[in-house]
Amino acid sequence: MTVSADFLAIGHVARDEFEGEATWRLGGTALYAAATAARFGTRAALVTRVGPAEKAALEERCAQLGIALRALPSSATTTFGFRYVDGRRFMRLKARARGISPSDLPPEWRQARAVVGATERQRWIAVTVATQGEVARLRGEQGRARALFEQAREHYLAGGAEDGAAAIDGRLQSLAKDRQRPRKVAARRTAGTATNKRRQS
Repeated sequence: MTVSADFLAIGHVARDEFEGEATWRLGGTALYAAATAARFGTRAALVTRVGPAEKAALEERCAQLGIALRALPSSATTTFGFRYVDGRRFMRLKARARGISPSDLPPEWRQARAVVGATERQRWIAVTVATQGEVARLRGEQGRARALFEQAREHYLAGGAEDGAAAIDGRLQSLAKDRQRPRKVAARRTAGTATNKRRQS
């Protein structure tokens, strides 16, 4: 029997792996949202997809927090790898679970007073990070722009927005072309300088 819920979180639970750490952690916007609601005394529920390796840990965590869980099967849990370089965080999508459709929601939970979907938040983060990448590109910070675009691409993929990821691929290609242009200009200048020297001599 499925209990009723006032707050419903829908989205992928994440397996977060950090460079230099032997163990992984459960994460993801949907889990955090449901946990916050439960801690405030709200009847919270979570609909997610999880792989066999992480399912038991998720069930235990939700039981501890008082979250009603519907864990849909998946061959893998959405997995992110994190590393920090000079205080900056870099994230890489290592695996992605299958999507979640409206038919996966229990009928009792469709009348929840509040529903939070993690996908839209991922899109919002992706747009924000991509904008930062454009600013870095305009400033001539090619390395930083590339890193930001790659992060934005991972957020789009985490939210299932393959169209957004494809747009970022286009920006990365343009960025690669930008890096080639200064070399060509410099080469032309060098050739022009050599020609002028020959004329003067």
